[in-house]
Amino acid sequence: QHPKEIFITDDAFNANVDRAVEILNGIAPYCREHDIILRLSCRGDAHHVTEKFLEACQAARVWRIFYGVETGVQTLADQMGKHLSLEEVRTSIWKTHDYGISTDCSFIIGMPDDTDESLGQTLEFAASLKSYCGFAYATPFPGTKLREIVESENLWACPKLETDWERYTLGNPLLRTRHLPVERVTYWHQQAQQL
Repeated sequence: QHPKEIFITDDAFNANVDRAVEILNGIAPYCREHDIILRLSCRGDAHHVTEKFLEACQAARVWRIFYGVETGVQTLADQMGKHLSLEEVRTSIWKTHDYGISTDCSFIIGMPDDTDESLGQTLEFAASLKSYCGFAYATPFPGTKLREIVESENLWACPKLETDWERYTLGNPLLRTRHLPVERVTYWHQQAQQL
């Protein structure tokens, strides 16, 4: 019995495009022979989503690629350390579609510098991608830069949330932003679900 689908979740899978292509070319014959499809989670910038990479994806029966976009505002992407241009991301996603591969894109609602304007821009950007988009609340897991910011600036929606580990899922609002109360963060998350 062979699996029907293999999901490779490695944000750095195509950081070295030649290595990614070698892996995809190596497993492509097996996937075709056993009717297995692939799903990938990887980088979405133009340096890593090349024609060579997408051709190898197509040959290996990749049907969906997941891109962690996070925001539709370039200055916020820069603050997050994404090291990518949102226009490159858009181009990469559209290029992926040209190869007959669908895309999932993830976004974060409620980062410390989010405003009504930035969240509106993020939703507009997400809609422009013509992709399935998922939206998660910013979640300050221990050991992260986000956690440091939240603790130093007291951005908790409610003080007891700091150690309410059961609520540490991407679907629970734990934070306010520097500019918005948690009610506005929740509003934007609800708007995003309607895209």
